[in-house]
Amino acid sequence: MLLLAFLAIDAEAADPRQVLLFHSFGQDVPPFGPFTSGFRTELAGLVPERIVFQELSLNAERTGPPEDEQPFVEFLRARYGSARPDLIVTIGAPATNVYLRHRGRV
Repeated sequence: MLLLAFLAIDAEAADPRQVLLFHSFGQDVPPFGPFTSGFRTELAGLVPERIVFQELSLNAERTGPPEDEQPFVEFLRARYGSARPDLIVTIGAPATNVYLRHRGRV
């Protein structure tokens, strides 16, 4: 459903679309690497304007409990607060959980 909303945005927009791929463990970690590559290819084929993909990794194997996420959330706010992506795709449960816990603040 989110993808459909993304595709419905005015196709005549001058700026490229910004898509953030938010990884749990890293962009090349199996089985997520092939998924990410295929997703980029498919989305680029569906959207008429240029897409700029940004990738960010939570590195969930090195994170602690949810209360230790504050520095990461502050980083996200500083990085994307004024230039929000058009679409955020979480890849893996840890990234999804972090996003859902903090989406109102990021």
